[in-house]
Amino acid sequence: LHLLPYFSTKQLSMIKPTDVKKFRLHLIEEKKLSFKSVTNILSAFKIIIDVAQSDDLLTTSPLRGIKPLMKISPVRNAYTLEDAKKVLCLFNWTNQSQRLFNFVAALTGLRLSEINALRKENVFPTFIDLKDQYLRGELRPLKTKESRKIPICPELYKQLSDRIAQSTDGYVFYDVGATKASDSLRKIL
Repeated sequence: LHLLPYFSTKQLSMIKPTDVKKFRLHLIEEKKLSFKSVTNILSAFKIIIDVAQSDDLLTTSPLRGIKPLMKISPVRNAYTLEDAKKVLCLFNWTNQSQRLFNFVAALTGLRLSEINALRKENVFPTFIDLKDQYLRGELRPLKTKESRKIPICPELYKQLSDRIAQSTDGYVFYDVGATKASDSLRKIL
């Protein structure tokens, strides 16, 4: 879509790094592509160059010295401890189960699907033994494929134990659902 129209009149061996830099600028300024898209296009070009070099059609790469474009991410402001305290402790949550769900997320850094998968056999007095996630209606392997132990404080263990005692199916958050918990947090924020 982009390589052939731009370089169609040049032999591969005649393309120089300056040509690739001009091509990259063309994609950004004229085609209005994102840095990620441009980097992906150059990755496809690299495959072509690598094959040409392995077949001895090229001795040097026109991509030498061309680095992937990195977009500077905007600085994100984190909530202060005071803000978190207001959201999780002081505001009046209509659903305490959804509040606890978000509390677990804030204290442990677990993903929503990982919290959804918590069962009584995962919760211990000093840690959560995370082994899977609950996604699209079923238990699945973790995104990282590696189980991990997440330390928890005694207060959180007490609250989780109280939830487990109410559970009818062994899941800690059997009645909450990640989407509802996430939506309720957005409303409070």
